[in-house]
Amino acid sequence: MKIVDLQFEESVYTYIKPFHIANNIASEKTNITVSLVTDSGITGRGEASPSFRVNGECVPALMALRSQILQAIKGMDAMNYLQVFDVLDRFSMTSSSLKMAVQYATVDAICQRLDMAPFQFFGGREESVETDKTVSIGTLEDTLADVGEIVGEGFDIVKIKVGEDLRSDIERVVSVSDRFRNISLIVDANTGYTAKEAIVFADAVYREGFRA
Repeated sequence: MKIVDLQFEESVYTYIKPFHIANNIASEKTNITVSLVTDSGITGRGEASPSFRVNGECVPALMALRSQILQAIKGMDAMNYLQVFDVLDRFSMTSSSLKMAVQYATVDAICQRLDMAPFQFFGGREESVETDKTVSIGTLEDTLADVGEIVGEGFDIVKIKVGEDLRSDIERVVSVSDRFRNISLIVDANTGYTAKEAIVFADAVYREGFRA
């Protein structure tokens, strides 16, 4: 199952409402859909979600790498996926989301060939994975309404974005913890706090009975 082509396509996702995290508000997200084409007619797919603020990646720069990555792995047998991964790791010490997308596309092609799901390929220990849903920074009223909607959808884990206004963040998190006692909460400041502010935040919410 030799690799014969690699295709990148920009995929733009528009949020239902602006997504507000510490020091950033976004209305859409651009990802890169990766298609790894093999000579057996199987095409594996993966997706990269670049973030300049997290790891310095930007979509135009990653899109420009397509021909170089293809040249590095073209003709390789996708079934020997660790060899493909080694080449990708040597190709670049950065571009982590893009390398992950090409790696996953390789695994996806193998799974199609073997007629198995990716979780089975990786050992099949768990047949399901519980995930969370995120509430962006907003007013107390908006936060409580958003969490209520998420809980109504059946989620038992909710992530709350904080990191811009310490006093408001404490009020929002404590209020959610008090009102929704049967869910687990994750708090994410996205590097918005100094070390001292993070300690003050943690001390304040735990004093009020916050449950992570």
